[in-house]
Amino acid sequence: MKLEGLDCSKNELTKINLTGCTTLSRIGCNNNQLQLSDLFEIQSIKNFSYLVLGEQHLLPQTAIMGAELFSEQSIFDGIYTNYSITKDSIPASESDYTVEDGKLTFNAPGKYVVTMTNEAIGYGAKVIVPIEVQPVNIKKYAGTNIKVFPNPTNGQLTMDNRQWTMDNGELRINNVEIFDVYGRKVLEPPLTVLQSYDLTVLQPGIYFVKIETEAGIITKKIIKN
Repeated sequence: MKLEGLDCSKNELTKINLTGCTTLSRIGCNNNQLQLSDLFEIQSIKNFSYLVLGEQHLLPQTAIMGAELFSEQSIFDGIYTNYSITKDSIPASESDYTVEDGKLTFNAPGKYVVTMTNEAIGYGAKVIVPIEVQPVNIKKYAGTNIKVFPNPTNGQLTMDNRQWTMDNGELRINNVEIFDVYGRKVLEPPLTVLQSYDLTVLQPGIYFVKIETEAGIITKKIIKN
């Protein structure tokens, strides 16, 4: 039996794999939990006769002030992502956040709702995510950055998290993911004790490293030679 149509709306899906669905010509996937990068990938597969990407509602997230958010969702086909932001149910002040090259940084704590769109992704695509932004714990953390080196790299990448704490401890890194400039996750290396990661499988180019820590999410731009 050939699958020609698929309606997977309202299923709280976080991923959709359409590999091998060569006969599929109609698809609806609104009201799930898909990222802009997922919607871009679906749109790029083929010319569907009917396609509705629609609104996606992500689960609530937390972030710390000053951390770059959504770097892996910031640009598609050379077009930067747009953000519509509310704080406590009213439009957020421009002083509450900064958008640069499609990446979002919050300058003030609070409860926000972020709506992301990108002109390179059509069919009603819109991603909505509630975010609670927390201030940095100045007593515990000395900075809001992790040193990533060497950059550019020929394949090995090391993360130095010792500089973060004022009590000579280390900021725990919980997960590391690598995204390309189109927002697609290309690598999720296993965590290591020495915080050294092998990126030799990646093609030369620009990538974004998403580092999940106990204090929030940090994103670093790297170049792979």
